[in-house]
Amino acid sequence: MYDFSLGSSNSKVLPKTDAVLGINKTIHLNHFSNGSVSLEGETDCNLDNKTDCYKVNKSLVVAFWRESSRDKWLAKNMLKVFDEKHFVRIIMVHDDSNWSSYPNKDRFIWIHVNGQKRFWYIKRFLTPTILRAYTYVWIVDDDVEILFQPLQYECVATKLNVPLSAPGRLNGAVSHAITRTHKDFAGKIGRWTDLVEIGPIVVGNLLAWECIWNFLSASVGLGWGLDLVWCRLMAHNCKISNATIQTTCAIFDVFQHNHLSNNIASTAAGGKEGPAYNQYYNDFHTKKVIFGPLANDLTVYSSFVVLGTCPEGIKCAPLIAELKSDYYRSKFQTIVLSTGQHRENLHQSLMAFKQTIDIDLDLMVDNQNLSDLFHRIFFQINEQINLIKPNLLIVQGDTTTALVSALVAAYNQIPVAHVEAGLRTFNLSNPFPEELNRKIIDSFAKLMFAPTTFAKEVLIREGACETDIFITGNTGVDAFYQYYKHENPNKNNSILRIIDNFKKKSLNKTHSVVIVVTMHRRENFQYLSDMCHAIKTIANEHTKDILIILPVHPNPNVKNFVLKILNNLNNVKIVDPISYDIFGYVLLESDIIMTDSGGIQEEAVSIGKPVILMRMTTERPEGIYLGTIKQIGIFYDDIIKASHEVGTCNLCVV
Repeated sequence: MYDFSLGSSNSKVLPKTDAVLGINKTIHLNHFSNGSVSLEGETDCNLDNKTDCYKVNKSLVVAFWRESSRDKWLAKNMLKVFDEKHFVRIIMVHDDSNWSSYPNKDRFIWIHVNGQKRFWYIKRFLTPTILRAYTYVWIVDDDVEILFQPLQYECVATKLNVPLSAPGRLNGAVSHAITRTHKDFAGKIGRWTDLVEIGPIVVGNLLAWECIWNFLSASVGLGWGLDLVWCRLMAHNCKISNATIQTTCAIFDVFQHNHLSNNIASTAAGGKEGPAYNQYYNDFHTKKVIFGPLANDLTVYSSFVVLGTCPEGIKCAPLIAELKSDYYRSKFQTIVLSTGQHRENLHQSLMAFKQTIDIDLDLMVDNQNLSDLFHRIFFQINEQINLIKPNLLIVQGDTTTALVSALVAAYNQIPVAHVEAGLRTFNLSNPFPEELNRKIIDSFAKLMFAPTTFAKEVLIREGACETDIFITGNTGVDAFYQYYKHENPNKNNSILRIIDNFKKKSLNKTHSVVIVVTMHRRENFQYLSDMCHAIKTIANEHTKDILIILPVHPNPNVKNFVLKILNNLNNVKIVDPISYDIFGYVLLESDIIMTDSGGIQEEAVSIGKPVILMRMTTERPEGIYLGTIKQIGIFYDDIIKASHEVGTCNLCVV
C-alpha cells in the first residue's frame, strides 16, 4: 500500500513528489500475498525502449474520491468490480477527507492532495513511463454504477484495436448526447466516434494516454474541452490507429453504465481550462455515426467455474488449466469464483496446481450451518452473475456451493454444466445433503459430465436427455496423475519422515503396515465413537507393526472428538489436513486406506491401494464391483473385522 498526502499544491513541495513517484522513472509495483502494494522509484529498463519496461500484466484503475464518495456505489463495490488479480487501483483524494477506516484500505494506492482536480493528478502522477507497465488505464468518476465485466471490455477493445473508448451510458447526466447508449445498438458492439467524453468512465491504452499526456498543460484541471479534441489529437497529431479519426475512438454500447449524478459539467469550461485547444473546436464534430462490427462476430463469451471446497478445487484444476490455456483463452474467458465454503483447504489445493481465484467471496464463518450458508452464497452469486453475465456456469460435485450456484444460474437463465454428474447412492439421507444436492443439479443441468458409463445410465434412467450427457472419466484421477507425474516429493516433510522412520525401525519389515485414515462426513458424526474406538483397538493390537496417519478434519465437531479418543496413542499420528502436494505421496507410501471420503477412494484405487470404506452407502459402486473397495459401514465390529480381512490378504495385520 502506498499512501501519499499533500496539504496543498505548493510548488516547493511538488518537485519532491514528482521525484518520489518517478516522473522520470518507471514505478515498480510489487504485489504481496496480503494485497498490499509498495512503490519504488528505481528503474531497471531503458526508458527509450517501450518494450523494455517491467510489465505487471494488469490494468490501472484511477478513481477520484472525496468525502461524499463514501456512500456511493463505486466505493462500496470497487474490489468486486476491479479485482486485484487483474487491476491495480489508485484512489486520488482531492479534499481533506480521512479514509483510514475504509475497508481493505491497504489493497489500494492512495494519493491525497487537497484542492486539486482530475488532470492535475494525471499530469503529475500518471506519466507515460509509469503507465507503460499496464495494459489499459481506466479513469473512473465516483458517481457511476458499472454494469459490465471490465475484463470482457478490455478483450473487445483489444480485438478492435481501439486506443480510447467509453462504455455506453444508460441514464444520468449526459454532457454529450453521443455518449448515451444508442437506440439502435441491439446486436452491435457499439460505434466508432470522434468523441469520447472525459467521464464518468474512459478507458485507454498506452498509446492513447501517452498522446493525451503530452498535450496536457499544467493549467488543465477537470479537462473539459480536452475531450472535444483528444480523438483528433491521437489520429492527426500522434498518428496512432492508422491515423484515421474513424478508428481511434469508440463508444461500446454493449457495455453499459449508469451515471448516478444529475449534474452536467459545462463543456464551455474547456475554453477556460485549456485555451490552446480552442483551435480544434470549430471543425471538430463529424455527424456520421459509424457502427462497429456485429456483436455476434466479437462477443466475448465467459464461463464461471464456481468452487467452495478442497475437492472441488482439485477436481476442477485440470479443467481450469485447459480452459485458461492459450487455445481456449482466445475463444472465451474463464472466471474462477470461490465462495470460501472451506476457505483454507480450497486455497491449499489450488496452490498445488498453481491455480488462482479470480473472485473470492470469502463467505465462510465459524460453525456455519447449511441454511445460513445457502442464503449467503445465493445472494453473492446472484450479484456476481448480474454484474458479469456469464454465458455458462460450471459446478463440480455435490456441495452446497455447487447446488446454490447452479440454482442461481438457472434462475437467471444461464446454462449449467455439472462435472461429476450421475453419482448416486439412491438414499437421500446418506450422504446428506450431498445426494439431494446432486440430484437437484442434474435435474436441470444442460451439460452433464459423467465419470463412468454407470453414471451415464443413472442419468438416462432419471430422464436426462442422452445428448446432454458426456462420459469424461474422473477429473480427480486426472488431477492426481497430472500432479504426481511431474512433481517430486519433499523428503523433508514431517509426515513423510514419520512414515520413513517407521518403516526403517519396524521389527518385521514384511508385516509393517501404514494405514491412512480420514473421517469427516456429516452423516457419520453420530458414529464417530464407534469409528474412533475401532481405530484405537487396531492401534493397540499392533503397537509395533502398524502406523496410523490420521489427518483430522478442521470441523471442530470432528476434531475435538478424535483428539479425545486417539490423541495419546504412540502409533497414531493425528495431523492437520495434509496439503495436496504431499497427500498423494502419503497415499503412495501407505498400505491400507480407511476412509469415508469420496475423492480419496478414487485416488487410492487408481494407484492400487485397498480401501476400507467406512460408509453405509456409496455413489461409486464401480470399485466395489472390481473388488478394490470393501464397503463395511461405520460400526465397531465391522471395521475391526474388515481391517483383519484386508490385512490378511496383504500379509499385514494378522
